[in-house]
Amino acid sequence: MASPSINYDEAPLPFSVTLENGDTVQCRQRVRVIPHRRAVCAGTVTSANKSSDNNQVFIKLYIDDSRSRVHWQREHDGLQLLAEKEIVTPEVLYSGATKDGKAHAIVSRAVTPSSEFLDLWQSAVDNNSREKLLGTLVSAVAQLHRSGLVQHDIHLRNFLVSGEAIYTLDGSDIISHQSMTKSQALSNLGLLAAQFEPQYDDLFVSLFRQYVAEGCAAVSESDRDEFICQRDQQRDRRKAKYLQKIFRQSTAFSAQQSFTARTIISKRYDSPELTALLNDPDKFIAASEKILKQGNSSTVALIKVGDRNMVIKRYNIKSPWHAVSRALRPTRAAVSWRNAHMLSFYGIPTAAPVAMLEQRMGPLRGKAYFVCEYQPGITARDFFAQEGSTETGPVLSAMQQIVGLLQRFRIAHGDMKATNFLVRNGRVWLIDLDGMRQISSPGTFHRAHQADIMRLLQNWEPGSRQYKLFHGMRETV
Repeated sequence: MASPSINYDEAPLPFSVTLENGDTVQCRQRVRVIPHRRAVCAGTVTSANKSSDNNQVFIKLYIDDSRSRVHWQREHDGLQLLAEKEIVTPEVLYSGATKDGKAHAIVSRAVTPSSEFLDLWQSAVDNNSREKLLGTLVSAVAQLHRSGLVQHDIHLRNFLVSGEAIYTLDGSDIISHQSMTKSQALSNLGLLAAQFEPQYDDLFVSLFRQYVAEGCAAVSESDRDEFICQRDQQRDRRKAKYLQKIFRQSTAFSAQQSFTARTIISKRYDSPELTALLNDPDKFIAASEKILKQGNSSTVALIKVGDRNMVIKRYNIKSPWHAVSRALRPTRAAVSWRNAHMLSFYGIPTAAPVAMLEQRMGPLRGKAYFVCEYQPGITARDFFAQEGSTETGPVLSAMQQIVGLLQRFRIAHGDMKATNFLVRNGRVWLIDLDGMRQISSPGTFHRAHQADIMRLLQNWEPGSRQYKLFHGMRETV
């Protein structure tokens, strides 16, 4: 049994939580943790009167000494609003303090079987299943809005799917409006739509009529363009916030800086082997299985980190003058790190970023390293040099989609040659991101995109299928 002074976010599993009413929750798995603030655990509850034992539950523990009651109260009130408006949500079995008085808790009956909406969306295999799933979500949000409720920080993990039912989770961000306005509804719906990759924008827009029929009465079909504008604005805000987050300590990233170095790691890759790599990257490059590129400006090597194949790119300092010119500018490793995450945000395939390292002397930057997952495949140049491939159509379509998204979001690659597209099993990834930039000026982007397309066209004969396709994209900028 756990002691009364247990740290609920750190205690070894399993552990017990005794509630103020005498019930006991046996916590068997941590589902989510915000250190020293909140912990969500899966487990079973045993009633004090033994009337119902071993019910599968989730317990959300609020453990911040100074703010736990405030956060618990917000969640408690939001869940009450959902219940009052008959919104489908997991049944609350207990809401109150723990017996030791060191935390507040909300215990909800587990919905079984069930899956988070995001997991189902990511595993959907075709647009028919995506449309059905998205239609269910739009109906759930429409019901919230029709009831005068807004989930202020709406996101895809706040919805649980069980059979044909969709459950709304997280009452802490539920806000009630006596009279929902059009702008409130469209802003919230736009935020929801902005959670999805841009390639699904048309699918979401096609369901706008369904929302109008089921949701806020103030919204009509003539508001579709305003909804699209809200979606784009919300996506821009989310992108800006995310691209700041990737450079600091957070639940997803570990960031450390000293006088001599700056290191950022994606936590899902964190391991003793990755730490060893970042402590002495040149040693790993020297022992590399394969040098992919050896040049004055950079060295690229295929390396083994634990049981994973990774690629490390070292950005070299070519001369004392080059060192001076680079010392106060963002390193090319930091640019690649940012651009890889930006592409992922927009749903543009690229090698997954793992870590970045800058050698420093105080604020002065020196050599820098960018680490990403190894993406096997052949270059688009080599792929199209093959004869009779049955994947030519899908590969061209995938490349066209990538170039189209770059064009839509005004992203210039800077070196868009065919060798910077990797092809495998009909899929395509864009690599070599240190020259990439997002451009706000339409005129400046037009010139940069024209240069990108012209660089790509140099790889093929004017009469070829791929030349005609991308030359056409040049004309539509």
